Amino acid sequence: MGGHAVSTIAPNDANIVYSPYNWDVTATQAKTINAGAYLRLTFTGAPTTLAATFDVTNMPASASRVGIRVDGGSWVDSNVAASIPLTIPAGTTWGSHTVELVMVSSTETANRWLTPQNTAVIFTGLTADTVITTRLTRKRNLYGLCLGDSIAEGVRTLNLNAATDPLRNDSRLAWAYPLSHLLGAEVGVVGFGATGISKSGNGNVPKFSANAPYLWDTKPRSLTTPQEPDFIVAHIGTNDSASTDAAVTTDTTALLNQWLAASTKATIFVLAGWLQTKAAPIQAGIAACSNPARVNYIDTTGWWSSADASDSLHPYGYVNTSDLAPRLAASIKAKLGGGTVAAATNTYRRGPDGSLVPA
Repeated sequence: MGGHAVSTIAPNDANIVYSPYNWDVTATQAKTINAGAYLRLTFTGAPTTLAATFDVTNMPASASRVGIRVDGGSWVDSNVAASIPLTIPAGTTWGSHTVELVMVSSTETANRWLTPQNTAVIFTGLTADTVITTRLTRKRNLYGLCLGDSIAEGVRTLNLNAATDPLRNDSRLAWAYPLSHLLGAEVGVVGFGATGISKSGNGNVPKFSANAPYLWDTKPRSLTTPQEPDFIVAHIGTNDSASTDAAVTTDTTALLNQWLAASTKATIFVLAGWLQTKAAPIQAGIAACSNPARVNYIDTTGWWSSADASDSLHPYGYVNTSDLAPRLAASIKAKLGGGTVAAATNTYRRGPDGSLVPA
């Protein structure tokens, strides 16, 4: 009996689009530790079985979660596993198909920074029972980097009664991930819970100025591959209430000087969080950096009521996607010269099966 020809799309296939600045891609694996990191690809072929494969050697019991959708259908969320089957929607008769994958969430309590990272999503490829071939997936015009804490990675945006924190969190419902759609940009999200300007975070993550130059541990983060960012957004200060003003100012300046040196064109936007924590010392840090003309402070006073949260700190998903992210996108786009962004676009809702779908 003859067997099927098995086709594998390698993680470094040139036609796969990865979110910038938060993946390490090689011929055998693409690795990220950041909720909100994504990839998308298009392939030609008609497989009857299709699967995304992962290395889960170091994954903890409270596993990281990914969302995958095929041909623009509903997101299907699951714990990261060695192989996750994908289903081509029955209604599609196209000769080519699209696959989108996003790291939805991970636990904050396991090691995320030191090698080997326990919460990393390590994508090893796409497999099919017949020959499939990638084709061009066009990249968006703008590139951006978003740095933040638990609010950036979508902590407590979802089900607060869930048994584990990955089930409570969803990066797609945070403020950073939606900017990709709102701005027509490829956006790299880098968010680590409990991290501050002058304070280390959960999972062995160091303070912002010490983690921003690295993907993890000692792995350098490049701001020139695949191209320099057009904009950088820093949502900082929320976890620094116990830090001294002097330390916050010094560390803000250090963070900004790193970015100004690493990127020659990026317009930088800085927010003292939705709660305006340490706003004055953060602004002092901007004034002291090497090129304050490239840095824009966004005053978020009055943007958000802490009633729209379970803990007066982490905004629910609905307020991020319907208000905060569109408002932030409008501020960014106006400065970049593109006018304003409609607040009513690119929001999300839960479908009948519980999956996340565009509203």
